[in-house]
Amino acid sequence: MMIVYILGALILIFILSSLIKYLLFKKNFIPVLMFHRVNDYVRDNSNRYTIHKGSIIDIDEMKVSVSAFKTQLDYLKRKNYQVISMDEYSEIKKNKKKGKYVALTFDDGYEDNYHYAYPLLLERNMKATIYLVANFVDGNRPLPIDQTDNFQNNKPLTWDEIREMHRHNISFGSHTLHHHFLTEIDDENELKREIIESKKQIETELKCEVKTFAYPAGLFNEKIIEIVKQYYENAVITAYGRKVPLLNDDPYLIEREAISRSDSLFMFKLKLWGVHRFIRKSICYQTLRRIVKWRK
Repeated sequence: MMIVYILGALILIFILSSLIKYLLFKKNFIPVLMFHRVNDYVRDNSNRYTIHKGSIIDIDEMKVSVSAFKTQLDYLKRKNYQVISMDEYSEIKKNKKKGKYVALTFDDGYEDNYHYAYPLLLERNMKATIYLVANFVDGNRPLPIDQTDNFQNNKPLTWDEIREMHRHNISFGSHTLHHHFLTEIDDENELKREIIESKKQIETELKCEVKTFAYPAGLFNEKIIEIVKQYYENAVITAYGRKVPLLNDDPYLIEREAISRSDSLFMFKLKLWGVHRFIRKSICYQTLRRIVKWRK
């Protein structure tokens, strides 16, 4: 019986300590959600899967259906979230402003952002930040991940579309010139060109300062971060495990929650509330993942 009491006490202590840690995390947490595409197009199985960062991924998981995106925005509006840009994110963090904030970000600059996401955002007077692959814009070649698919289904934004959105609460950041994985570039001049020239190109087209950057595939190292720090106010990454700490406040390693096609509204809420990140970074979850990998 004594063992049962001790076990129960340990479980209670674990629950209470986890709750306290979550509340401390939630106190300064501003969710930054990561989207890529909003459309209802589904690829054939023959070109739906690819190798990305050493793992097989479903490319369609990087999309959100139009109806799901509408439902997500309506939830944010119903719950009185203030949707902010990534430029505003820096100011809010710096000045420790209190509020119910969320930032919506889109990577790459696909044209469906204009056709499907933008009208829904405009209708609700909501902001978003789109990270542009500068040499993809207005081009006639797909990004590497889309080379096996019909180009018409993967077209980039045009500068005219970007300028229109920019006039209506949509801000833009840099996602490099070509979406090369920066950690694979050894030449420092080439690295700087990808990071700096993309910023200059967008600034020339929009006649405004570009303050935010997104690392392609969320890949970075110290050298890359040092270059980014010289030209941008903040930078975003993708979702990470314990490599990036839960209580991370580094403006050049802003972690985002990826919103996927298979996410239910409940999963969207867990990511919005920070619960998904809190669990993902917990020691228990990381240990369980290692055990599963070991058994494989």
